[in-house]
Amino acid sequence: PVNTLVLWEALTKVEQMPKWYFPQLSSFEAKSGFTTSFKVFNSHRTFTHLWKVIAVVPYSYLKYQWYYLEYTGDSTVEFTLSEKGNASLLQFKHTIKTPFPPNIPEFTEESGAAGWDYLLNRSLKKFLDLNSNYN
Repeated sequence: PVNTLVLWEALTKVEQMPKWYFPQLSSFEAKSGFTTSFKVFNSHRTFTHLWKVIAVVPYSYLKYQWYYLEYTGDSTVEFTLSEKGNASLLQFKHTIKTPFPPNIPEFTEESGAAGWDYLLNRSLKKFLDLNSNYN
């Protein structure tokens, strides 16, 4: 099992985040008010991700606003960490505050669910499993 400190670092340390989350991410701080941006290109479209950290409780809670330069819409993502026995529990919540354009495939509910499933259940898990010094 992965301890809470290790999981927190995977979610918040800019040296680790690109290895499982977004390779384009070059700056991030788990500090309220911190902002960052990075571009992702897909299907002849550019998605400039804009993130603003809203709330941080070290080692247990992270929330940031997530929106795009090129498109309308606004959302938040929340990561809540807790311990269960000798393991960590990660709870995730993505809340759409203002809908994103419905005519763009990447913004469908199915696409979002598949993306988060991949990132959290496969990519993050693989990152933690492969980096045995984090176990």
